[in-house]
Parts: sequence; C-alpha cells; structure tokens
Amino acid sequence: MKQLLAPGGSILLDSSDLRFLFEEEDGSFLIDLNDGYYGEVDFQMQYKQMKGETFDWLYIDFHTLSLYAANNGFRAELVQEGGYYDYLAQLTIL
Repeated sequence: MKQLLAPGGSILLDSSDLRFLFEEEDGSFLIDLNDGYYGEVDFQMQYKQMKGETFDWLYIDFHTLSLYAANNGFRAELVQEGGYYDYLAQLTIL
C-alpha cells in the first residue's frame, strides 16, 4: 500500500472480527492460540457447477489491525462499527 499511496494518503477497508464463531454460551471465547490467527480462512467461490481456485482471506479484528498498521507506518482509525463484529476503518500513511 505504501507504494500506491502519496504521503498522507489513506484507504478505507472493512473487515469483521470472527471471534463470534468461538463464543461459548456463557459469553466467553474459546480460541486455540496454537492454531494460528483465527481470522485466516480459505475461500472458494462457486457458481452452479463452476468452482474457482481456493484463495487465502483475512478477517482481522480492529485491535490487531491497529497494531500492525502502527508497526508499518500507518495510522488506523475506526470509522464505523457495524452491528455484528464488523467495522469500517481508514488507514493513513504517516
């Protein structure tokens, strides 16, 4: 992204925190920390009988996004939160 943006440039992105997939009935979360980041998923698109190749996809929680952004010369700003662990964020190059 740094190669595509002018100084002070920014991008908008949306994501979701998939932690709700690991929520227990008591409200706690059971996430296997030895199994990699829980937001890394494999996708495969399909239309009728036509299937595409599997590809990697990342759902990232805003806290983790902010940490990685700061470590790589960006500022992350939470623009809007959705109703179910989803959000819109703006990353600005510093």
